[in-house]
Amino acid sequence: MFAGLAARLTEAGATVLGSHEHLPVTAELAARVAETVPGLRLTVDLDPDPPDRRMVAQVLRQARLWLTTEPRPARLITVGQDVDPVEVVRVVDATTRVAGRPNVVLGARLPARLLAGYAFPESDRARLAGLDGPVLAIRTLADDGTEGDTDAVWHVRLSDPADVAMLTAAWDGGADVTCCVAASCLSDERWRTRWLPVLQDAAPVIWLIDVSLASLAGEFTGGRTVHGIYLDLGANPTGARRAVAFKVSGQTGAWLAVADDVGIQLLTGQLADLPGIDLRMTGADWTDAVPALRRVLLDLLRTESYVDLRALADHGN
Repeated sequence: MFAGLAARLTEAGATVLGSHEHLPVTAELAARVAETVPGLRLTVDLDPDPPDRRMVAQVLRQARLWLTTEPRPARLITVGQDVDPVEVVRVVDATTRVAGRPNVVLGARLPARLLAGYAFPESDRARLAGLDGPVLAIRTLADDGTEGDTDAVWHVRLSDPADVAMLTAAWDGGADVTCCVAASCLSDERWRTRWLPVLQDAAPVIWLIDVSLASLAGEFTGGRTVHGIYLDLGANPTGARRAVAFKVSGQTGAWLAVADDVGIQLLTGQLADLPGIDLRMTGADWTDAVPALRRVLLDLLRTESYVDLRALADHGN
């Protein structure tokens, strides 16, 4: 399209710059501005990616799909400190049932992500801000504890890996337990080493894609086949209609992203464009993975405020 329009304009007597011919002078201008504006972080990439790939990445970085009209009211409590494990089992059993069974999702998120996505009271915000590393919690909807008639998303935090085995043993097979680990948490190597073996031993793991795929390239590349499946979310009050899941040959768990129709298509195309990726959207048996994906999706749509790929970009990482 660029070449065609450039040719027509040139025929009409216009001077047309090439696709990247403006970059050198733009870089010089940015350097001059930086000399007079301390702390300016504006830079110009003189050797950019192909324009279509860059544009897709920018669109995905900016997109955010709200699942509610505003950040959900929320509370933070810690197992063993603020609440007894027996009470956790009782409340979760009563408030998370799907098809007659408790739907227990152990979700890992960055503290900054929780602070941005939920309306916590100041005391809980201070506690979250003081935490070092991802937060693992069971989320459920229940009365917010005030005199008003308001439900809040209660984040029941597990502070030690031993809490995972303790709680799963308490349900003793009477609940469907799944883990949903946000991909942004994988950047914390210390947390990853301490918690992931425990989670993978306890239940199926779904990796929630909340960062750009470029930062996850190491999880997908290496000559391995990646299978994908589109998921229709049907009618629901959040407005979210589509999701896509991926599983990598030789790896446990599945990767999940929720977005609008355009976002899902762009995300899938971006993954297919990663070097060394063999992405196949047909031909795989998803029978074993779909129940866990369904349980996580139900939890996300019920308790999350929004979904996007900005978990690291928004918080300076």
